[in-house]
Amino acid sequence: MTRYLKPEQRRWFIVGIIFLAIIFNYIDRQLVSILKPTLKDAFDMDDSGYALVVNIFTICYAIMYPISGWLVDKFGPGKVMFWGILTWGAASIGGGISRTFGQFAFFRGMLGLGEPTNFPSQIKAITVWFSGKLRATANSLSVAGSSIGAIIAPPLVAWIAITYGWHHAFIWTGVAAFVIALLWLIVYREPPKKIAEKASSSTGMSRTTAFKWSELWGKKSMWGILLIRFISDPVWYFCLFWLPGYLQEDSGLSLAQIGMVGWIPFLVADLGGIATSAWSDSMIRK
Repeated sequence: MTRYLKPEQRRWFIVGIIFLAIIFNYIDRQLVSILKPTLKDAFDMDDSGYALVVNIFTICYAIMYPISGWLVDKFGPGKVMFWGILTWGAASIGGGISRTFGQFAFFRGMLGLGEPTNFPSQIKAITVWFSGKLRATANSLSVAGSSIGAIIAPPLVAWIAITYGWHHAFIWTGVAAFVIALLWLIVYREPPKKIAEKASSSTGMSRTTAFKWSELWGKKSMWGILLIRFISDPVWYFCLFWLPGYLQEDSGLSLAQIGMVGWIPFLVADLGGIATSAWSDSMIRK
């Protein structure tokens, strides 16, 4: 059916699947924070053990990020995102069937290796499918999945864990990742020549233009992005991994109550992200 899609239609389907992928990307990584007290009991670990699990994920995630970018440039977003989603889906299911702390930590590391493939693939796909006038809007709609995932995660994970057990929360989200990978395989195609040329012309460079590493690190915009992320990312990840557990263990909220209120900060983040990106597009058009 997708072969009958016009390029202008296909690119928005691509955005939609990326949006879904990022939603479950964030649900998968938030599972441990929402279920922190439960997992501490299940694997007989204290806060230090929990911190170790979080750090294993984060270190693997950080290492894999630049590698993922290189893989996307070499093999394209279609292949890299497909295998990345399969990897993190398998890691989530693995976490659900783990019986020891070591097994669980291994699969969280595997999740950290799989999840970064999503974002370089998303950036590359948006860049080659959209011109500069729509790129920020398409990108913001895609990335909004991160905050939507953070909003959905508390009530969804709490409901699954309370109703069926914490193992099912990991397994169900892993199965969802497999479904998204299949959708991506069906829908994603490289853009036709006309769309690709229009997208590349809006950036002022050919698609074949490449940077050497020395040239890349010499750009002020690169250092500006790194500085901004260095400041903002620790706050974001602190909220993701520690806030739900704190609210349960130190503020006395139950898992059900976390499902009711844990999404509020991320709703505000989502609205702000979409609004500021739309503002960026508006300034570009002017």
